[in-house]
Amino acid sequence: MNDDSLNQKDPSGNEPLQHSKWKGPLIAVLCIAGICVAVFFIARAAMLRMDSLSGKSDSAVSGSHNGILPDSVMGYNKIDFVKAVLGQAREKESLVVYEQDVNSVSEISNAFLNWDIFKKTKKIHTYGKGAYTIDMSRVASDSIAVDLDKKNVTVSLPKTTLSYLEVDANRTTFEDTEHAIFGFGDIALTEEQQKQLDAEIRHKMLAELTTDASFKKSDEAGLKKAKEMLQPVVAAVSDEFVVKCVYSDEERGTSEAAETDSVPEVESSASG
Repeated sequence: MNDDSLNQKDPSGNEPLQHSKWKGPLIAVLCIAGICVAVFFIARAAMLRMDSLSGKSDSAVSGSHNGILPDSVMGYNKIDFVKAVLGQAREKESLVVYEQDVNSVSEISNAFLNWDIFKKTKKIHTYGKGAYTIDMSRVASDSIAVDLDKKNVTVSLPKTTLSYLEVDANRTTFEDTEHAIFGFGDIALTEEQQKQLDAEIRHKMLAELTTDASFKKSDEAGLKKAKEMLQPVVAAVSDEFVVKCVYSDEERGTSEAAETDSVPEVESSASG
């Protein structure tokens, strides 16, 4: 084949046939190369995007566990639980957890010149009820521990105290007066003697209500009542979490009902 045949123009008369022969394959190679480059950069961008999202997710989980940053993955953090518990504690403040019935038997007597032959005695049965409470206003943020791994919220509470004693005067009963041979009539108390008798009855009831056995019952009831109160607000943050209530190591506070307990020193023939 001679040079003239190689340089022969195509029918259009524009280019040599030799150049036209290689033009198609060259374009195909360039297109393939371009596609490969585009695929490479697209894949690279996708990998960087995935790394970025992974970093944000790790940061969110870390924020959840330190209780400072909101958790965009789980939807809650430690502070959410603390706020929920504190809000409910502030709303209730004094939580009545247990009530105990109590009664007292007192005996009053008098005798002319303190001679037994003139003595008159009578027994009085008095009934009341004591109420025990937990001071929820003493629950602070450092009283609440949140374990995100075990999914529980532990609340440290002050021990129960006797909040008040209510004596039911309508239930008071009197036995018949017992008379000695010359002890005629009934027993009449002065106003001051009646006050002393009431104070002595109250004092005996408070003593019964503040025994270790009574506080053991109120403390057991307190843990149950506190959990019943706090579980719904914790579940509102996440129904996967459970409330655990415990008592702090602090000493039991002074019972409000006992703060005003005193027996007036009044001369009286009443005795209990």
